[in-house]
Amino acid sequence: MILTSGSKRLRFRIWTSGLALSLGAAFAAPGQLPVMKRSDVVFMYEAGRQTYEDYGATVLAWGGKPTPKALEQARGLMPRLPFEEVDLLIVDEMGKNLSGSGLDTNVIRRNTGGSFVTPGASPVLRIYVRSLHPDSHGNATGIGLADFVHDRLLNAMDPQATWLNAMTALMPANARVPMHFPTDRQALAAAMQVIGRADLRQAKVLWIKNTLTCQALAASEAYLEEARQRPDLRLQTQPALPEFDARGDLLPMFRARAKTNSEI
Repeated sequence: MILTSGSKRLRFRIWTSGLALSLGAAFAAPGQLPVMKRSDVVFMYEAGRQTYEDYGATVLAWGGKPTPKALEQARGLMPRLPFEEVDLLIVDEMGKNLSGSGLDTNVIRRNTGGSFVTPGASPVLRIYVRSLHPDSHGNATGIGLADFVHDRLLNAMDPQATWLNAMTALMPANARVPMHFPTDRQALAAAMQVIGRADLRQAKVLWIKNTLTCQALAASEAYLEEARQRPDLRLQTQPALPEFDARGDLLPMFRARAKTNSEI
């Protein structure tokens, strides 16, 4: 049950990052918070930080025009990875309900411009996406931002919905299908071969649920020394090897989100 080949093992730790968006509404019981469907951009009256967090706002604005104060708040609320160098990012799920681009480009540090995928600042080297969120209704726009995907994502993809979205946005690259594999073990073995590390024990691997919820993540031990120097990171578990089921898929790492009234 190892992530790398041979006797070289890659251990994970769970960290909580104070840098990322605190999704207060995401884990609340139904009825505790105002009912509002999430979107990538939320325009609201100017309010305190807690109000924006409760509604899951990722862009703050007042009267249709962001103020300098609101933009500063938005930067603090925006989900992002807590480390600059990332060899491999594992993403449990993508979808239009999580980001308009399927995968938040601010998190994965990749962008699309028509027919091309271009790196952003401190780009993630390789990306593996494991599934498509059911609330995306088959729209897998953004699949082209990944390097590897699980076959279950392709099985859940509606090509017509995905292609229509990509063509409407004039970004066909968003709908390109990357290499895909029937199990996590096979996909990860392939990904680890193309990160350029002679010693895979030094691989810098992050594992997140999705690009909307990055405040809890698994990180390989290559990050340990850096993380110990970071007051915004907190160790949540002891080192452990990733676990696979009999089929070769990763066992769940992150707890399920409680549904809101609008989703019931």
